[in-house]
Amino acid sequence: MNKASHVGGQQSPWPNECCRGAAASVDFGVWRSLGAQVNWDQIAIGSNLHGANCPPRQGSDPQDPCYRWDRLDGYLRQTAANHQEVIYTVVDTPDFANGHTSSEFPPSDVDGADQYLKDFATAVYRHVSANGWHIKYWECWNEPDVRNEYKGTMQQLGNMCRDIRNTIKPLDSTAQFISPAFTSASILGYRRVIDSENCADDDCSLMQRYLAGGGGQFADIIGYHGYGFPDPVDPLFDSKLPGEAIRYNVPNLLANVNAIVRRTGNGGKPVWMTEGGDGLPSTSEDALTNDDRHAAFVGRYLLQFMGRGTSLVAWYGWDFGAPFALLAGHQGDPDDRLNKGGLAFREIYAWTAGRGATMVKPCTPSGTLYTCTLNDAQSKTMIIMYDTSKDCSGSAPCETSPQKVGAEFTQWTDLEGSVHAITNGTALVGRKPILLEEVSKKTH
Repeated sequence: MNKASHVGGQQSPWPNECCRGAAASVDFGVWRSLGAQVNWDQIAIGSNLHGANCPPRQGSDPQDPCYRWDRLDGYLRQTAANHQEVIYTVVDTPDFANGHTSSEFPPSDVDGADQYLKDFATAVYRHVSANGWHIKYWECWNEPDVRNEYKGTMQQLGNMCRDIRNTIKPLDSTAQFISPAFTSASILGYRRVIDSENCADDDCSLMQRYLAGGGGQFADIIGYHGYGFPDPVDPLFDSKLPGEAIRYNVPNLLANVNAIVRRTGNGGKPVWMTEGGDGLPSTSEDALTNDDRHAAFVGRYLLQFMGRGTSLVAWYGWDFGAPFALLAGHQGDPDDRLNKGGLAFREIYAWTAGRGATMVKPCTPSGTLYTCTLNDAQSKTMIIMYDTSKDCSGSAPCETSPQKVGAEFTQWTDLEGSVHAITNGTALVGRKPILLEEVSKKTH
């Protein structure tokens, strides 16, 4: 989960403590720092409290007066209290370190000693460790294929990833490093199709070119960003986009990501989708204005990654505003409450990670009816089903139809957490995923 706050600093509820408006704890495993105003240029602010120019003179010393740690500290207190791991994304160069250009340019000494970056990474590690906290995962930059995110070369990107790793690893042997996360538009091709199996040189995606050029040697984990459609055949999702845009779906994206990882010699490393969620094209937004549609999107989107080689999904983000966020008020007010999308996130986590479940057969369709097969930590089979031909619109209940299910299943749970008994061997299936499970009878 990416989490920030739009109300009074960090007053928005931590997901595990949500919310005074309606108590509904939301569990998650890893907090990712992007969006929380704790990037490099937001910690090494380059000016003192009086506004005077103040680049850190002792860059590796976290006590240097030009560092501002208070906001990062607030988040790390929360992750420690709620037992989450941390992904810290090293991104956005401060002015003093790149000749006062802009934050998307790498440091001015990146082709040489790269001391600005090494000093900052050291200072972060020393500050965090001195307070008894831990950053387990270090992510090198953010979306380097997006022009307003990165304006250096792929070689310079590799230099930075190398230097982050070589700086932190001797200090913390347990730390792990995530490769730069390229976006689905770059991986699949924008306005043209990229075939990662058969491309050559400049025709390949930037992700493949970076990893094939040796970038993978600096990463324990291969990252990518997975904005896209929640499934490949959803006629109700967005009728305004051209038909060729339907290739921006999760299964197609993951097939290409997996091919890139394999072809560049990085097979066997964990593959993480470090950012995704409701970042949809503007023409798609009307598809999610209904709260039930939004819940259906959240559930199906998260489920589609599972069983396809990706072992972590980061939602962007908890309290980032817009009508498609997980909080009803969209602004992170302490008195907020979960909307149905937030309830859907809570349930999908509970059904999967919360039960130590493994997706043994990913969500696949028979017509418009999707079935996902999981085993929980006790190897008990669970089934998730949804039907994309059914809609949710207006104030009327979502459309459903009865579906025959196996005799071993005795109850089903909806995306709001309500449990229903299965009667006459059927369950009501609609656009929003439901969980089918067997409940063993107690013996006396």
